[in-house]
Amino acid sequence: MRIFTQLVGVARAVIQMAVLLIIATAIALARTGSAVGAGQNTTEALHTAADSFEAALGSGGSGISFDVVQRNTLYAKPDGPKIELRDPADPKTVTGTVDQSQISTIFSRGGVTADAFWMEMRGTQDVNADFDAAQFFARVLARDGEVWRDDGVGWYSTDVSPGVGMDPATVRLLPSLLRNLTNTATTDPLQLDGKALPGISGTSTPDDFPGVIAADGASLTEKSFQVSCWFDDQGRLVRLEAHARNLNQTTYDLVSDTVVTFAYGAPGDPPDPTPTQAPQALPTSDPGSAEVKS
Repeated sequence: MRIFTQLVGVARAVIQMAVLLIIATAIALARTGSAVGAGQNTTEALHTAADSFEAALGSGGSGISFDVVQRNTLYAKPDGPKIELRDPADPKTVTGTVDQSQISTIFSRGGVTADAFWMEMRGTQDVNADFDAAQFFARVLARDGEVWRDDGVGWYSTDVSPGVGMDPATVRLLPSLLRNLTNTATTDPLQLDGKALPGISGTSTPDDFPGVIAADGASLTEKSFQVSCWFDDQGRLVRLEAHARNLNQTTYDLVSDTVVTFAYGAPGDPPDPTPTQAPQALPTSDPGSAEVKS
């Protein structure tokens, strides 16, 4: 009888623990939004976000503002040389070697509507700098089938827009990126303004995200890379992160970590370009094209 009573007690304790676990799990799901949306799976959530993005950029849509931060980091290969640190005052002098080194941060900020795209780009080698502290690089405007660029001395027409993460072509492909994301799974929620925003991670390609490293940079981007997305309570894409390797660098692994945040609503008015300089005044390099000499 004593053994039976003990078994009954153990069974009750197990049941109580199971009930508590179920309740705790339900609370956690409510707090994190890991279900991605009411009754939605990852595919449905991504398609909902894609539809909302297209609607915002369609005729009569609200438009979208965006901010981009791209951090470019060198990593020594397992069987390769260490990364040499050089004296800024004397680049020929090596001050040490490391396994990894952040070489640049590039920012862009702008807006996009049904018929226009515009942004300002800045760059820096200061790992602690923000957009306001970074050095101006260029402004871009795409409208009426033409791309304009200003390097600080006036607008001129060009065939290729600069850009990291966002550019006139890439932004229009983001709905395809969302719909075509593969190997998807829910990811940790994003804490923003006191809310836990649900997220999804997956794999993308340069076909759907050609400007992940640089505008017109699909050919130098690895063939598949990790992308994570987070969504607001309306199911709209509000944050996108990508981790992609730049194949142009062969001595080391050069990885671009790109973060794009989006805000929905009128992004303001695009600039009105006034051509004042000739195309031959093009700069010789982009802020993200820094080469590392070994």
